[in-house]
Amino acid sequence: MKKIVSIILLISSFTVVATASSIIMESGYIQVGVSDDGTFGVGGTNPPGILFDENGTGNYGVDDYLTPGSPWEFFTLEITADTNVTYTNNNASETSPEMPTSITGDTHQVTATSETPDGLLRMVQTYTLEEGSKVLKVDVTIENISDAILENVKYARGIDPDVDFINYDIFETNNTRGYDGSADGLPVFPVTDVVIAEGVMTKKVISLLYTGEFSHNTNIDSSWGVLPSKILEGQDDGYGDYTINLAIDLGAMEPGDVKEFSFDYVLGNDLPDLSGILPPPIEPVTLANATSYNDNSLTSQNGSAPAFNMGSILVICFMFVLLFYRKRVSRRS
Repeated sequence: MKKIVSIILLISSFTVVATASSIIMESGYIQVGVSDDGTFGVGGTNPPGILFDENGTGNYGVDDYLTPGSPWEFFTLEITADTNVTYTNNNASETSPEMPTSITGDTHQVTATSETPDGLLRMVQTYTLEEGSKVLKVDVTIENISDAILENVKYARGIDPDVDFINYDIFETNNTRGYDGSADGLPVFPVTDVVIAEGVMTKKVISLLYTGEFSHNTNIDSSWGVLPSKILEGQDDGYGDYTINLAIDLGAMEPGDVKEFSFDYVLGNDLPDLSGILPPPIEPVTLANATSYNDNSLTSQNGSAPAFNMGSILVICFMFVLLFYRKRVSRRS
């Protein structure tokens, strides 16, 4: 069934179709639809889902990451109130979201505002795609609009990437967690921070990246789960027609509490290209770093040591004392 749907998609994939309330964003490298439920893709198998032009010329082609087969791009909120409750909006069923959502925006920025049907949480997601960028930035603000303390608030986002299907009839991708670019002097990210899917034939990659302060994890899931608590366990099913996912644990939220975080969808030509796009991890300031900074601040621009060290100061002091002594002797005589 998945292949039959994708054959129908292939016939129509040369035409960009925007549904009545969807918005299409683009940067020259990335073209992405945003459906009226706030998920990526204009809706279902309609193009565009997520497309990538490796040359940045706006010629996005037909290698869609999202629309082949059973389109799957979602976000989920999970909370503990009286019971454990989850709410999911998914591109697979964009016409019946569990969180009512409205979208506004333009080619480079879209805001999706969602609210849980029980009036517990309001979420604003701002999608930013700058001209010439390979990074689709997602800024998220979540507010407790209820009168109750909400325990264990969690957020998740994920996608089933099928970038090789239209041209190569391949749904599977090479999926990995973490990235080590140290051999090339490039960033190193732990498995908790980044999850990557690479096309077997096209080598095009898509990744989810978060390096913020909240507890978080990634997973690769053969069962296509959407629960943040499950994603936080860090399952790694590797190669296959699987989803790649990111989950963030926000903890408890008092009435009126607002929590904010940001993460990225990062696309690239291949893994080496991706390593040059991923922003370097933020390194915490340590005592060693502070000492190094202080030492460097005492070094001149040409790299030489300062002219006055402790030995020089002692010599100068001795010369002043000697001069003072000689003047006193001279006056007495």
